[in-house]
Parts: sequence; structure tokens; C-alpha cells
Amino acid sequence: MDKINLRKDIRAGISVQRPDREYWNIMKGIGIICVVIGHSWMQMQNFVYAFHMPLFFFISGYLYDEEKYGDQPFVYISRRIRSVWIKYMVWEAVFILFHNFFYRIGMLYGVGIESYEYSKREIVLELAEAVLGCANELLIGALWFAPALVLAVSGMSLIIAVSRKLEILTGGILVKFFFQFICVMVLGAIGYILIMSHQDFPAFMHISMAVMPYLWLGYLLRNYVRDFTQYVNGFVALAALIVVIIVSRRYLISLVNNYVYPFMYPLAVLGIYACLYLAKILKKNNLFSTIFSLLGKESFFLMATHLFVLRLIDRIYSMRYGEEWILYYVKLPVAFDELVPLYLVMGIGVPTIIWCLSKKVKNIGRYAKN
Repeated sequence: MDKINLRKDIRAGISVQRPDREYWNIMKGIGIICVVIGHSWMQMQNFVYAFHMPLFFFISGYLYDEEKYGDQPFVYISRRIRSVWIKYMVWEAVFILFHNFFYRIGMLYGVGIESYEYSKREIVLELAEAVLGCANELLIGALWFAPALVLAVSGMSLIIAVSRKLEILTGGILVKFFFQFICVMVLGAIGYILIMSHQDFPAFMHISMAVMPYLWLGYLLRNYVRDFTQYVNGFVALAALIVVIIVSRRYLISLVNNYVYPFMYPLAVLGIYACLYLAKILKKNNLFSTIFSLLGKESFFLMATHLFVLRLIDRIYSMRYGEEWILYYVKLPVAFDELVPLYLVMGIGVPTIIWCLSKKVKNIGRYAKN
């Protein structure tokens, strides 16, 4: 039996399916709204932190196309570097170059935050850090997610590529599955221990290892469960949501801040399950489907800009009412509880409007060029 026929035989029964892009954009939209809520509504922070970042890694795992990239991991890694890492570097570079300006107008004040004006040498060093995935300007702090995502999906693609070769050599899909399981569990455990021990690695490598189980779960769902949405039940989703609410009242889970617990993995899965059901419901309504899908498409842009919008609101409000001193005593991102509705509307709305306008301009430019 040649290698091609063997591949067909041993992959028989695997549910290779094309993802519903609208559904998964809705999922991204839910995720990015949770990010903005977590940064602007402090009473909800524990709740959304329990699952919002695992949700994005889970989505990336599901959207990984093994049929296309399974034997070409470096093609996939190159694609992710171009689509995520380059954007991260550009955004970090912009905020690094404007760092001193933002500092002078009072956008970077806050207790516990080491903020000061950069020298020319420090600007160059920070730009170099951005290239390496290690920069983290305060006003776009949420972009720590980008290098961690690239490293995580790169690791997963390499694991899958090796497992496919083992599958061919042994003729058994269980070998492929077992190899993936061991790699994911070992890396996840190492990452968890490093985070728990406050051992931070460059480019958030420790986090990229800790989130491997979320990626793998998404990958398994795509490849081994056909039309999974039929199994997503409203009553189960409600029960899962209640558990997340109850547990998160006592515990804050934050990978980037080294707040981790053994139960964080099943808790995140419960939150993800609830989001899967919510996306299923939203997709049935044309208006909600359009809105959430739009937010999902612009999720990276929203991730990069919403903290700046939130801090700008605080700066303007504090100047208007003569309470600028408050900004010296409150950590990023927000300072005024009474502004939560404004934070949510503007934090989501302003980046969305800018993103839509930029798309319009690009389309006009393409049309004019043609």
C-alpha cells in the first residue's frame, strides 16, 4: 500500500469539515466584547477573565486547517507571523514612538505602573523588543495575546505535523492521537507551573505552553465531531454559565498576571461552551449576527485600540471635572465606576467606526486604482 492510499485509509472516519466563518466570527465578536467588559467593568472582570482569552485560543485551534497545513507546518507558521506578529510589531512601534507624548499629556499615570519618558536609546531598545514579541506598551497592553498566540499555534502545527508522520509509519490513528495528547499535556503542565511560579519568558512563551489544551480542544472538535452545534444545549449552557459565575466570584484567573488555579481549565471549557451556545442563538438573528460578526472581523483592531479609548475617556473626564489627581492613584485601564456604560459604548463603538471607515477608504482606493 503506498503512502497516499494509507493516508486515505487511516484518515477514514475523521470529520474534516469547513468552518462556518460567520459563526466563528460571531464567536470572536463575543470574545472581544468580553475583553472590553473585563477592562472597563471591574465588577465583571473575574467572570470574563475565566474564559475570554482561552476562548480565542480555542477558536484558533478550531480554525486550524489540517487538510491544508498538516504536512506544511512552516507555511502555516509563516502565515500566522504575517497575519498576527507583523500587526503586533506595527502597533507596538506606533505606541512606542508616541510614548513620550502620551506620558506628557497624562495618559500613562497610575499606581504600580512604571511609566516615564523614554530616551532615544530606550526607544530603539523598545522597538527591538517589539520585533521579538516582548514589548508591551501600557495603552495597548491587551496585545500581549498576539505573540503568545503565534507561538502557541506554531507549536500546535509542529505537533500535528509530527503526529501525522507517526500515523503513516505505524498505520494507526491512535498513535497520532496519543502523541498529540502527551505533547499537549506536558507543554500545558510546564506552562502552568511556570506561570504559577511567576517565571516569565520572552514573548509570553510560558503562556503559549499553558494554553495548548485550549487549542487542541478546538482542533479535536473540528476534526472529530461533525456538526457539533447540534450537541450544544441551552440548559447545559445555562448550567455551565452558573458554575462560571459562582466560581469566578471568589477567584480571578489571569494568565498574564500569574493568577492560575488547577480548576481553570475545566472552568474555561464551561465558559467556552456557554459562548458556543450564545453564538448559535445570535446566528439565528440577522441583526445580531451582522453586528457580532463585524466585531469578530475587527477583533485584532479592537484589541489594539480599546484601552487607548478607555484611558482617553478618563483623561477628558478628569480634566473636565478637575479630578486629574485620581489618575495618579488608579491603575489602568479605567478610573471612574460611574462611566461604565460610556466605557462599553465608546470602547467598542469608536474602534468599530474607525475600522469601518478605514475599510471604506481602502475600497475607494482600490476602486479608483482599477
